[in-house]
Amino acid sequence: MTQNINNELDLNVAIATQGTGNRFAHEEADGVRDPQTGRFITHKIYGGDLGLNVQFTTEPVFSKKDTYLAGGVPKYVDMDFITITIPGDNSVSIHTPVTDFHQFRFPREYEAFKRGKDASVVGTPLDMWPALQPSQVAELKHQGIRTIEQLANLSDSVSGSLRGFYALKNKAQQYLDDAKDKKAAAVVRAQKDEQAERHKAEMKAMEDRFAAMLAEALATKEAKKGKASE
Repeated sequence: MTQNINNELDLNVAIATQGTGNRFAHEEADGVRDPQTGRFITHKIYGGDLGLNVQFTTEPVFSKKDTYLAGGVPKYVDMDFITITIPGDNSVSIHTPVTDFHQFRFPREYEAFKRGKDASVVGTPLDMWPALQPSQVAELKHQGIRTIEQLANLSDSVSGSLRGFYALKNKAQQYLDDAKDKKAAAVVRAQKDEQAERHKAEMKAMEDRFAAMLAEALATKEAKKGKASE
């Protein structure tokens, strides 16, 4: 945990922005969220967030005011921070106090953080992909790449920092394409099975109705025959 001893944050402003109501609620309709992760797939203002690495932490921040009131004894205030990085590009990193804006962008991850759980991985973890060696997984994670989806969507601008970049990226893209094809085929099979079961049920219902009508006709015939013999 980093101690921001020389942090020049305006604590009154920073603290005031944490835990406030969602003033971005009216912008919800401007984007489409992923139902599994809660992140925006697309948003007309903010773009898409599926490819980002996001981590929430609680860190002590040096408080000048409390230190002064304590007679010079260093005092700190616990504050929630968010760190955002781009997979494959370690030169870009955002580390800032959490505001209601971040809670709006990453609601499920922030909720999980407040419950004491690790942020969920968006996509298929590299550890679950048998095509990679452990050393490759470790190297990719060092570059901030945690999922197959992130690897498949890496920008060519980071090719110089990753050994075998294009081969790995193409392999990841092929894996996702194959998975998509298998999923589509499974959906088609499920639809055909459902149609077959529906047809089978309809035929059984028709047979039951025919049997009931036949039984009713035979009963009526026997009743008439009984009356005729009286």
